[in-house]
Amino acid sequence: MNIIITIIRMLFVFVSIILFVSSCIRLYRWRKSAFDSIHAYLRNLRYIYPGEKVCIQAPDNPGSQYVCSGKRSKTMVYWEYSYTVEGIEYCKSYFYEDDEATLSSQIRIYYNRKTPKLMYEEGGSREGVIISVVSIVMGTFFLFAAVGPYIW
Repeated sequence: MNIIITIIRMLFVFVSIILFVSSCIRLYRWRKSAFDSIHAYLRNLRYIYPGEKVCIQAPDNPGSQYVCSGKRSKTMVYWEYSYTVEGIEYCKSYFYEDDEATLSSQIRIYYNRKTPKLMYEEGGSREGVIISVVSIVMGTFFLFAAVGPYIW
């Protein structure tokens, strides 16, 4: 029985190390100094009204689609912001409920110099940083779960 508990504790330590390393790599990739700014322009603005069925292929994620079955009660909005880095055009698509807010025809975005597909809007949060913080918290939990009984 003690062997099984020891193996489970070793797995917790192994998982916590993996979470810490992956979150450090992610934090390094999403650091502010790795980003540059550019203007992105609004394109393909489309309102999907209640009862309308639609399937939109997202240009920034070839495998994902935005699907409306026509069973909703609110108007949905689909739009894209496109930007060009070193002659290559990139795009970020959005699909949300219409909140009557007007969309800017031009926004400032920050893109990663090495991988321009990684971007965030001015005033927005960097998704990788949030995920990394959650991973660090989970890694700490797993580490204390494995080492805690030896401390107390």
